[in-house]
Amino acid sequence: MNRSITQHIADRALRMFVSQNALLPGAGISSDPVFYVWPRSDRVILVVDPKLVKIGKVLSPAFRHDLSTILSGRKVVATNSRGIYLQIAYEPPPVPVSLSTEALNLADQPSPFHLPIGTTTKGPLWVSLLEMDSVLVGGSRRMGKTRLLHAWIQAMIHGGKCSLFLWDGKGGMEFARYGNAARFSDDLTELLAEINRERARRLDLFKTVGVTSSPEYNAIVDPGLHLPLLILVVDEVADVPDESRDMLAELVGRGGAAGIHPVIATTYPEAGRVQSFLKANVSTRICFPVPTHTESKVILNRTGAEKLPKVKGRIMFVWDANTITAQTFQVDLPDPSGAGLLVGPIITDDERRLVELAINEADGRMTIELIMEWDKRLSTHSARKLAEEWEAKGWLEKDAARKNARFITPLLWDILSQTARTAQTPQTAQTSVDPGANRSQTAEPDDNGGLLCPIDF
Repeated sequence: MNRSITQHIADRALRMFVSQNALLPGAGISSDPVFYVWPRSDRVILVVDPKLVKIGKVLSPAFRHDLSTILSGRKVVATNSRGIYLQIAYEPPPVPVSLSTEALNLADQPSPFHLPIGTTTKGPLWVSLLEMDSVLVGGSRRMGKTRLLHAWIQAMIHGGKCSLFLWDGKGGMEFARYGNAARFSDDLTELLAEINRERARRLDLFKTVGVTSSPEYNAIVDPGLHLPLLILVVDEVADVPDESRDMLAELVGRGGAAGIHPVIATTYPEAGRVQSFLKANVSTRICFPVPTHTESKVILNRTGAEKLPKVKGRIMFVWDANTITAQTFQVDLPDPSGAGLLVGPIITDDERRLVELAINEADGRMTIELIMEWDKRLSTHSARKLAEEWEAKGWLEKDAARKNARFITPLLWDILSQTARTAQTPQTAQTSVDPGANRSQTAEPDDNGGLLCPIDF
């Protein structure tokens, strides 16, 4: 193997030992080397002197991950058997450049809270906002950041269970079109004040019933009194007015208990613009291609996004301790006036007939037997699965008096009326499907995707 590559790996590794404070006192003074380099055909093995290093630190997953990151994603294996060995692959894994761009189909939304991430090597990926909690999205200009936000806004409107607050920093050029389905304002201070008033109201409600969070409150009150999620979308944090920054910091840092989920985006991923309160408090990070590792670290808290191919819509997604590479969905924008935008999800003609059957013959109660009467091809298992899917969408609520029965929710009543009066756009159009056919599944996060996918030794 090329000697320069071996030297490069050894130099980077030694730098890591120093920067990560992995050496014992006096190790830098001793004439003994920290490790010996043993080149092999497909890897280099660093034979580490255990008398000179902090063994627990060197063998930790965090140290191994950071070493892999600064070595462009090369696989790193650490072992402690008759000595400490760090095995490092010579070649970094290939960056996938052939991820397909697929059109967003809102009919695939697994639940009202799932947002479309994109296509991965394992297929389409949707992740629940309840799990993401708060999100920071960054990347170079014209790489697709705002289009991703459009896809998310449309998904949340389609889900019909979130209250949206939108600010785009462009005088409404992007988000004003959603004004009939969301709260849009070009005055961010006014928007934040409105959300803060609602937050204070919710905290007072929590005190009256002895709970501390929105999920706890919703668990003990009637479904009709449930508090919806409040989603704040800010497109370009660098343009946030000075007078709004403290209010935004307050919501990002302390709004979670009240059911407030901020989605913050920036085209200027610089440490001075993406303030420390954002980096410290947002739990989910997405980065489009950026010029250098510095911008990648500001957004993701790790390098890697600077190595993404400069393909519009290509992202790195840090999720569940994994780094996933994906291609965002292609999304069509509604008319700037918002005409034809469907508020809330729609149902197919077949699904409408099932709902009408439940209303007319069972007083709004949906039972397994009724579903099987609606489609005699369905097995008991398939009927139960359909009921569970509708429950996950918020269309049905369990009947405490009957094990295999559920009630139609107010959300589904709203969907019936909306579907009847609203013309479908190409983005939300659905076709009738065989109710016994397999439904779409949520793709599992791809822990082998992107720059960190492992290679075989």
